[in-house]
Amino acid sequence: MDKKTFKIAVYIVLVISVSIASCKGQQESNAGTTEVQQQKPVKQAAYQSNIFNQSPYGVPVDDFVEIFYEGQIAHWIRSIAVDKQGHVWMGTNHYGVARHDGAVLQYFDEDDGVGNNRINKILVDAAGDAWIATSGGLTLFKDNTFKNYTTADGLPDNGVYGLYIDPQERLWVGTGKGVVYLEDGTFHNFEVPKPQVANPKPSLAVDGVGDIFQDREGNFWFAFDGQGITIYDGSAFRFLTEENGLQDNSAGGFYQDKQGGIWISSMNGGISRYANGSFKHFTKEGAVAGVETSAVYEDSQGDLWFAAEHQGVYRYDGETFELFNEQDGLISQGIICFLEDSQGRFWLGGWKGLFRFDREAQQQGKPSFVAVTQDGGPWN
Repeated sequence: MDKKTFKIAVYIVLVISVSIASCKGQQESNAGTTEVQQQKPVKQAAYQSNIFNQSPYGVPVDDFVEIFYEGQIAHWIRSIAVDKQGHVWMGTNHYGVARHDGAVLQYFDEDDGVGNNRINKILVDAAGDAWIATSGGLTLFKDNTFKNYTTADGLPDNGVYGLYIDPQERLWVGTGKGVVYLEDGTFHNFEVPKPQVANPKPSLAVDGVGDIFQDREGNFWFAFDGQGITIYDGSAFRFLTEENGLQDNSAGGFYQDKQGGIWISSMNGGISRYANGSFKHFTKEGAVAGVETSAVYEDSQGDLWFAAEHQGVYRYDGETFELFNEQDGLISQGIICFLEDSQGRFWLGGWKGLFRFDREAQQQGKPSFVAVTQDGGPWN
């Protein structure tokens, strides 16, 4: 076996070992409450071995696959939220939750009460509390304390993927085994039939529900893992799949525009808009490139944004699509989340970490994206 082949073999063994350990840890995790100290130092990542080098901030540097970029928050930022205090919350792929409180960047993981180190979504409710969907439960950050909810507390499954807060302040939760909503401190099962497709291809769970959304007409939209979309109008269910026009059964990520159309992103079919019972497929019709799309978002100017992997991010003003990528300062081709906060800060997260969009720089013809680093931000 030559040296290169040996390294690859060792890497595969390590990945399998880490995956098994992660799964075991998830199975053994219990609901709990842990108070967070205000000035807790930056955490070191869980991986401690001679194989994985460490950056000064505890982010592993893999000898075989590059997962560290200088100064990054994490090699994947999966979700962004900003609380009432202006603190920026970031869900990472392996290192739990990162939070910048205006002065200090901190990391919180399973040791602090977070359900799992893989974070799928973060939402802040009307009270200012943060709800965190993890692969090991639903975690609440309230009164400077993390509390994790699991199947022992009423969840149908500990894999939590989708979160949505409706106008009645009920928290809807999409899990690996269906949907529940939290009301008055109790989880209530909500039976959602999944679409029937010929060859379902779930990536995480056969009954997994990811994105949950409610349109302005009051209809709920549930994205099933690799099996299409279920829509509930309050009395009946209907389904969208590839058979009746959906661009991809692995679709989810919803946004309703001012005209009432629903924009839908997908894993393999690009971006589409659904209105009056029919679809317009922007990717398949050649208006944009990139079949893996995510995170449809409207900014304060009324423009729609979405990401297309290996292409960059698109901005749509209602008439034309504008593509931003490396030449604009965006060094990531894997953005998966957007957030413009009440302070006008426009955040993007994904592969290679956290980024900011500078509207003024873009108007002046300058590079309009900047990477947000652990040391220098920019945070404010």
